[in-house]
Amino acid sequence: MVSEMKSFKSDVMSSMAKVLTFAAALLATACLEINAVPDKDEICAEGYQFDEESEKCVLSSESIAKKCGEQASYNSETQSCECHGSGVFDEKTLTCTCNAGFNYEIVRCPRSFDANGDEIESGICAYGLGTVFTYQTHGDCEDIDECHVEEVSIQPTYLCGDPARNSCINTKGSYRCECGAGYEPATGDDGKPTCVATSNICDNTPGACTDQPHTHCVPNDDSYSCECDSGYDWGTGMFASQTCNDIDECSRNAEICGTNATCKNTEGSYICTCQDGSTVEGAACPENACNSDPCSTLPNSHCVPIGDTYRCDCNSGYEPASGLFGAQCNDIDECSQSADFCGSESSCENTAGSFICTCQNEHEPLPEGERCPD
Repeated sequence: MVSEMKSFKSDVMSSMAKVLTFAAALLATACLEINAVPDKDEICAEGYQFDEESEKCVLSSESIAKKCGEQASYNSETQSCECHGSGVFDEKTLTCTCNAGFNYEIVRCPRSFDANGDEIESGICAYGLGTVFTYQTHGDCEDIDECHVEEVSIQPTYLCGDPARNSCINTKGSYRCECGAGYEPATGDDGKPTCVATSNICDNTPGACTDQPHTHCVPNDDSYSCECDSGYDWGTGMFASQTCNDIDECSRNAEICGTNATCKNTEGSYICTCQDGSTVEGAACPENACNSDPCSTLPNSHCVPIGDTYRCDCNSGYEPASGLFGAQCNDIDECSQSADFCGSESSCENTAGSFICTCQNEHEPLPEGERCPD
């Protein structure tokens, strides 16, 4: 029994020694794999490659092409795609676009051929200051000259309207319009600046009717006519002419100035001298209430205008009084006012509205209304 126990113990110990030997062998093998020199690209993540200079993993050329497309390059410092020119990179479409008013200048690489003489249609080419562009791709953003017009076009488009009268001025990223005579700045249906004609065709036609004196331009839909200024006409019949002549308004209408007024012709007009001494140019004297002679029913009186009404005053030598039939103008008896009205030792004779004096030592009376000298 003792011998059997010793034999079992010996077997166990032998088995454990074999296990430890195997484990040591495994550890030795693992250390050799760790210390072995691996492939540098194998230590970088998928899509990256080992850079000898920086000793870092960087995007592989295949990844850059997928990430930045053909119009941009990958900037390892900013870890972003930057357009070859001055455009804005779109991560969704992998393309570069320009701001409004700019477009890409198309860049073509010089024709290149391979060893067999076949033309190379893809690849990269140097352009400008060492910048790398792919074949048939876009270059830098260039300002669009919106004002440039292909004159050979069948229907050229002028942004600012008629080029003979308006000017299109190109600016960085846009343009502006300088509108000439007869045109004014406006915003087109597309929201861009332009010039539109003013509503009056006469304003749009430089020199319209200016070659004929005393004329002016009159618009007629899409045309115009020249007519004489006020106070002038072309004449009629055998007196018709190609020039506008002064109208003599006074001879054409004797009543042009109104009642009890005089008319004087002037160049292109006329002047009316009214009954009260005032003058009016180019128009009749204003009507007043006295023109209808409202005081004619009151003998020995005259009408005095007062604004748009009037009053009746007695004539000289008469005075107002109230009679059986209302207001009236009675004669003034000047001789009864004083015994010496005509002078010392002179005689006085009353007359209707006046008087007559006969002076001392005079046989003939003085004219009516005169008094003897002192």
